Amino acid sequence: MPDTSQKHARRPRRSRAEWSQIIERFDAGNESLADFCRSEGVGVGSFYQWRNKLQTSLASAPRFIELAAPFASSPGGWQVELELGDGVVLRLRRG
Repeated sequence: MPDTSQKHARRPRRSRAEWSQIIERFDAGNESLADFCRSEGVGVGSFYQWRNKLQTSLASAPRFIELAAPFASSPGGWQVELELGDGVVLRLRRG
């Protein structure tokens, strides 16, 4: 009778960070997905699930953009006004 203990052995649980690294390694390489998953010891289905989960969470994560000052600041201080939505305005003044 053939030994099937390895075939049905549970794979280790991986953290979100570990899956992120696995996906980054795949994206950086040129191996086929099936070969890559086999060498990493992960299932193709699990790879697709985690890649989708991580892309979805990245898409909904807040993003920051760098803003350049539209004019040189005055020698005495600065004024910043941010409209945050729903009628909320944040005003910062110095001087």
